[in-house]
Amino acid sequence: MQGLDLRRDVISPRLEDELAEVIRASMAHDQRPGGHGIDHVAGFLPLDACDNPIPTAVSEAMAVVEPFMGIPNSVIASHYAAGAHLPFHTDPPFWASPICVLNVGADVEISWSHAYWHTLTVKFPRRALMVMGGESRTDWHHGINEVTEARTAFVFRRRI
Repeated sequence: MQGLDLRRDVISPRLEDELAEVIRASMAHDQRPGGHGIDHVAGFLPLDACDNPIPTAVSEAMAVVEPFMGIPNSVIASHYAAGAHLPFHTDPPFWASPICVLNVGADVEISWSHAYWHTLTVKFPRRALMVMGGESRTDWHHGINEVTEARTAFVFRRRI
């Protein structure tokens, strides 16, 4: 699929643990239910106007995605409990391409559907980065299959 790039092991187990700690701390006081078993637990939107300092682990993750997308100005972390899923969707066009997603905590499967008749499933390993640009972002709908164990997606974007 044009525009889809999956990079394995882009962060260390140490950084994964530190990002997980950011999520644990955020879930204690800043949880916003998102439906489908997903909680949006750490939002830094936009980064340049964020009231709270950006955690060091998130800054380190931003340095990982910068070569793929430039400097992001939006990061949201969505925690998926076991059994959660995310229905097929496309990301709004006010986000610049590409969008980068860092997977923390557990492997997950993402399904892609083109015109709702062709489906492709991709394994998204923990500590991997998925870069979505081109037709993978605009022509294909994507969704998270039911997760078997808890995981968190850090989604890095640039608003146009």
